[in-house]
Amino acid sequence: MCFSRASSAVGAAVDLQHCAATPVGYHACATAEVINLEGQRVEFKVPASDGIEEIGSGT
Repeated sequence: MCFSRASSAVGAAVDLQHCAATPVGYHACATAEVINLEGQRVEFKVPASDGIEEIGSGT
């Protein structure tokens, strides 16, 4: 799913869970996926990993 160039979004609430520490020297990566569109409300799923395990997640 992609938004048109004329579209924009503003976040009003973020829920984050921190599950594990990332070892020194490792990189953390998070990706956002749109999981629900309801009118002007956009809901995202955001998992984060350090390449070994999931270190957090958010919506």
